Amino acid sequence: MIWHRFYTLIYVDVLVASPNHSPLMSTSTRNNALNKHTMIHDKVLYTDGRDVTVTETKLQVKNDAYELRGITKFGLFIRRPDRFPGMLLLITGLLLALTGGFALISPEVIGDIQVGNDLVSANTVAVWLGAGFIVLGIIVLIAVKESYSVRIATAEGEKDAIVSNKKEYITQIVNALNRGISYIRYNTTGTRYINTKV
Repeated sequence: MIWHRFYTLIYVDVLVASPNHSPLMSTSTRNNALNKHTMIHDKVLYTDGRDVTVTETKLQVKNDAYELRGITKFGLFIRRPDRFPGMLLLITGLLLALTGGFALISPEVIGDIQVGNDLVSANTVAVWLGAGFIVLGIIVLIAVKESYSVRIATAEGEKDAIVSNKKEYITQIVNALNRGISYIRYNTTGTRYINTKV
């Protein structure tokens, strides 16, 4: 019985010391240790240094992360600006200017209006207001511009993950996503190895 216990203690000590047979080491931990020389970290394909990072497997936008395997469709989307306010101002200004210009406002309906020390007819005021609305409408139409976004489609639906007024910035992100998707398609084993095609 004494020799049996001594043999058991020696066997346990050797087993714990062996990295290939250790019962204290999980299978995943052992596999990670064996693959540490062949696997690489997620390669960064693009980053703006602030909020957006694209790697070979993930799109990170601030606190939101999107796995590239879960993105079914993506691309550069042009967001048309809302020009209705500017057009409304412009049309209103034209109507006022035309109304005052053709003296369509009867003095009996709206009498002269005192502006400072002078009396001005309602038609003249309409022309002034119309001109002001026209100028303001033109400014609004010029100010609103197209914006661009990285639109992605996942199982949850479509969304604009990134929005910017700079088309080149969005194009760089889309190109990085293209490289990442190409990497995923090239590596079908599920293990991240160096992709010589990227």
